[in-house]
Amino acid sequence: INAEYMGMASTTNTSIITIPSGTARDQIYKDKGCKQLFQNRLGKADPHGIHTSRTPGSMLEYNAMIEYWYAGVQIIPLDLSGNTESHRRLQMVSDARFSINGGSGYVLKNMKPFSPRAHAPSATSMRWIMSIRILEGWNLPPPRNMGSFNPSIVVLVHSGKYSESKQTKVVDFNGFNPEWDQEFVFEVSDPSVTLVLFRVMSTSMLHQDECVAEACMPMSSVRNGYRTVNLVSTVTGATMKLSQIFCLFDLRSLVVA
Repeated sequence: INAEYMGMASTTNTSIITIPSGTARDQIYKDKGCKQLFQNRLGKADPHGIHTSRTPGSMLEYNAMIEYWYAGVQIIPLDLSGNTESHRRLQMVSDARFSINGGSGYVLKNMKPFSPRAHAPSATSMRWIMSIRILEGWNLPPPRNMGSFNPSIVVLVHSGKYSESKQTKVVDFNGFNPEWDQEFVFEVSDPSVTLVLFRVMSTSMLHQDECVAEACMPMSSVRNGYRTVNLVSTVTGATMKLSQIFCLFDLRSLVVA
């Protein structure tokens, strides 16, 4: 591959190739030799400014990270310097992604053939069916300047461009020990890049719905059975050890001919 043609800076076989955003990203998908280019070089890409998805939250940066990662790029910087809710969510998503390898700073890529634009389940592939039953919550944090609130849980299963979310019913005036006992079923084509995001929402007829706590985990780390999900405050970004969601997980694979 001609690195200059792709708008990259390259000097030697061991140099770092910087990939600009925009049209160069599309060129990555068109050129089959791109992965060979990064076998003996480090590739660095900036995911900012290339967002085309309408996915809410900070999953936009995750979309770009996954796309570049599967194209062979090893280094994708993320802006975690801010103190906004969006920055804190991006930090949580990043921590979940790297928790697969013990938070060691790198993640091994799945070597099976993959199309970065085909995240939705296909008609002829192996699929994973994940059932999540939201049973109850414990010590859910209320919104600012409020004592009691009406909580509900949003479950978002996100895999690059493919995203699906479902929401529980609203429990009135009970953030201490609300019970839902609702089951949601998701179909996923590649657990290795899929994240599961839980969001605790405060619902009010007078105000816009507000996310008061959330949690994120890689689907590959999900284990079947009853599990507690520790929540992170959207205000401070700190883990609240006593605030949890009690769930029942059931993950199984299906081979579709």
